[in-house]
Amino acid sequence: MNHGIGSSQEPNIVPWTIRRARSDDAPIIQELYIELVGDQKINVTGAALASIESDKSNIILVAEIDSQVLGTAFVVLCRDIMYGDQPFAVVENIVVTSSARGQGIGTRLMDKIKFVCKENRCTKIMLLSNAKRAGAHKFFEQNGYRGDLKRGFVNYINRC
Repeated sequence: MNHGIGSSQEPNIVPWTIRRARSDDAPIIQELYIELVGDQKINVTGAALASIESDKSNIILVAEIDSQVLGTAFVVLCRDIMYGDQPFAVVENIVVTSSARGQGIGTRLMDKIKFVCKENRCTKIMLLSNAKRAGAHKFFEQNGYRGDLKRGFVNYINRC
């Protein structure tokens, strides 16, 4: 299984890549986030992306097919003292553009997230999903996530 850097090697398959986001990905990531939540105030800047490009604890992934970014996910590795020095991961803003859903891009992103988390010895991967997104919940369950073990809470503050 190809977990990222480089293109697919299978014949008759469109070349794809999952890589860390770069500052020049800001406009397309912004479009994906707007599609995800519908908030036109979202403002993804190249400077913000550049500031975390080399950060080992904050990883923004993008999925490309034929050099076109079609999906993204944000992985945060959080320090934890519960199991020595092993971190846990929080995943946010998983989105594949609606025109490209059903092509395996989301699954490849989820595989890459799991690979990154295993590589960093994470004890668990947590994610939140809008309570109304039943299709997303089914997708997460198909990728090994359980929605019946914990309950998530959110308190939005300081939004611009």
